[in-house]
Amino acid sequence: MVGVASRHAVIATHSTGRAFTISVRSHTVSTDQPMHAGGSDTAPTPLELISAGLAGCVALYTHKYCEENGLETEGLAAEVRPLWRDNRIARFDVILHVPAAIDPSEYAGLLDVAQTCPVHNTLTHAPEINVRIA
Repeated sequence: MVGVASRHAVIATHSTGRAFTISVRSHTVSTDQPMHAGGSDTAPTPLELISAGLAGCVALYTHKYCEENGLETEGLAAEVRPLWRDNRIARFDVILHVPAAIDPSEYAGLLDVAQTCPVHNTLTHAPEINVRIA
């Protein structure tokens, strides 16, 4: 399939110090740096948002799987622990917290769904990144 461009650009503009406001469709997200990195620590860092995106995507897709299969969803959570190496995230450890009411026979299906969410797919199949000056 040929790639389809998003209709919505994501734009980051400087706010103050090391903080930026990012426009995503009709929403805004903020980023900043911790104080030891020259920021005011008013928001997550961009790399923390990557971890947040992975956690949110895994949580969404496993929640949908549970709903579609009549499984308990109360208490379902996706935890992401990034492992840092050489000034980048070298590994994401994703821990899926499932309700006790879910039978272990369902774990394989939950893991399959967690490992095929769009953010997981994007991170495991690195996208091409083109940078240019407008």
